[in-house]
Amino acid sequence: MVEYKPANKKQEMVVNSLTSPDVDIVGVFGPSGTGKTLSVVMGSIKAIKEGKFKRLVVIRPLASQLHSRLYNSAELGQLYFSLVSDYL
Repeated sequence: MVEYKPANKKQEMVVNSLTSPDVDIVGVFGPSGTGKTLSVVMGSIKAIKEGKFKRLVVIRPLASQLHSRLYNSAELGQLYFSLVSDYL
């Protein structure tokens, strides 16, 4: 496995939160290209390998980046509930 070293303090905070026994849920928000996904994936892999977690659930907004359109659960209907029910 490739060793991951956070590039800045914010990425380090993400990794530390993911590996902390005191944190149950981590939310990461910010501009594109700032290393959010990389930090989450690498920190999560580390936590899973260390036995701190059994699985990783990554959730992204139900939004169309192309059209800047947000979809809510009522519009998506049964598809929404079938997608999220495994994680509730």
